[in-house]
Amino acid sequence: MALIQNFNHSANVRHTIAWQMTRATIDDSLVFVRYLVEQKGVDVNGADYHGFAPDDESRYWAEHLRVPVIIAATLERFDIAIYLLENGAQVNERTPRTNDTLLHKAAEKGNLAFLNYVLQLPGLEIDPLNANMETPVMRATRGNHLSAVETLLEHGASEHIPLPIAVEMGRTAIVRLLLNHGADPEQLSQSGRPVLYVAASRGNTSVVEALLEAGAHEDPATRANCPAMTAAATQGQHGIIQRLLAKGWSPDGDGLDRDHLPPLHTALQFGYSIVATILLKNGADVNMLDGNGIPVVFYAAEFGNVEILTLLQSLGADLNININGVTAQQRAAERGRREAVRFFRRVGIQTPDAH
Repeated sequence: MALIQNFNHSANVRHTIAWQMTRATIDDSLVFVRYLVEQKGVDVNGADYHGFAPDDESRYWAEHLRVPVIIAATLERFDIAIYLLENGAQVNERTPRTNDTLLHKAAEKGNLAFLNYVLQLPGLEIDPLNANMETPVMRATRGNHLSAVETLLEHGASEHIPLPIAVEMGRTAIVRLLLNHGADPEQLSQSGRPVLYVAASRGNTSVVEALLEAGAHEDPATRANCPAMTAAATQGQHGIIQRLLAKGWSPDGDGLDRDHLPPLHTALQFGYSIVATILLKNGADVNMLDGNGIPVVFYAAEFGNVEILTLLQSLGADLNININGVTAQQRAAERGRREAVRFFRRVGIQTPDAH
């Protein structure tokens, strides 16, 4: 009642009335909102925002969101939002800066009762894009609102659009929901990389599993130098490596990544001996070259990985290979890898420059 008592009755009231709607919404006063609409004729769609706001909070919401019903939804004043909608608020109005709709906000908050109310409104656009090229179901995915995502899908939201976000954020339950609704497990992320590659590079085993179960595989036409095997090797994710191998994937990764490295070279470069061992024991090419023509043994020598050098020897790798006049033993010596140099000597490889 204090708000009503303090209401500005001056001749300039039309220049200040809208911020009072905002203030009432901030204060969660449905009574004052009703008073402004029913007694003072405030435009429920925000046409009266051209006056002075007496406090920073009111000014912020008025300038950033402008639309009263969206302000109410953003502040989770759902009873006020519903009242405004019942009194003529436009369901597809947009905010001036982010171009959000009411449905974006409803999805973002994840309040199922309010979301279901909004979804029943006539003329509602189900997949509107905002300034960030995001739809409401993408907002629900970011907020990890599984039930909200499911509700939006049931009302016709696209199952394909939010999958890359769900994968990137590791939302396994939402990933499975989207895939069960027909989302393409082969689609590309916003960075142009396959979602399987993204999941593998982030080490999210459960998401990788969901994508594989849905039929994800490495398609050379869309992989764009982003093999999932190498992505997993980069992160030392031996669990994902083993899962991919169990699905019949090549331990050589079926191609090079953007750094021109096969999985085995990548594992050695990052020091993941367990991953390198798994790949070798599952048939990785012991003499495979990277995109620059450097063999595996050079990587093991350069990083002084005697364990892998020993395994490479047992599997028949060429330890004497010479690249532009340099041997693996010389590379180990150049890098000061004394244990690796001694390994080469123990197996009978002598290089004049090795010391």
